[in-house]
Amino acid sequence: MTKPTAASGWRYSLGFWMFTIPFAMIIGAPVVVPFFVSSPTAAAAIIGGIIIVGEVVWFASIPLLGKEGFKELKNKAFGLFALPKGPIGQHRHRWGLCFLGLGLLLETLVVLGLLVGYFVLGESHLTEGWLGISFEQEATLFIAAIIASGICFVASIYTLGAPFVERLTAALVWEGGTTE
Repeated sequence: MTKPTAASGWRYSLGFWMFTIPFAMIIGAPVVVPFFVSSPTAAAAIIGGIIIVGEVVWFASIPLLGKEGFKELKNKAFGLFALPKGPIGQHRHRWGLCFLGLGLLLETLVVLGLLVGYFVLGESHLTEGWLGISFEQEATLFIAAIIASGICFVASIYTLGAPFVERLTAALVWEGGTTE
């Protein structure tokens, strides 16, 4: 007689879908809902409701999956975000450094743009804008640059892998003698 595995039966199947669908709900709600609801207050309420329902459904999946099934799915889900281990090639190292440099460059341009807008142009750029663009377009560009900067930084860390993160962490740890 064979012992049933954690990944068998209707309870596991239902628990699996209750474990995975809330991630799509929580990530997708803030992106999709504003396109269908014109009122910001109503959109915020709907997004909040979807996130709460997603959390409740996710927690309800735990008893259906069982202890072993939950651990297995959790390890698979978070294993997707694990940094690659082992040495990387020179080509990959160069791409990682390009992503890191691009992220830092974008962040620097955003800060310089904000400083120029505030200190050089004064308060008039809040109504008139600068460089031929309106303030709303300027704000959109700044937000897009900040998001792109974050994506580049995460891509660089993933591309450079676990050894880079270990070296960076070691460089930031104090290993000297006494502190003053």
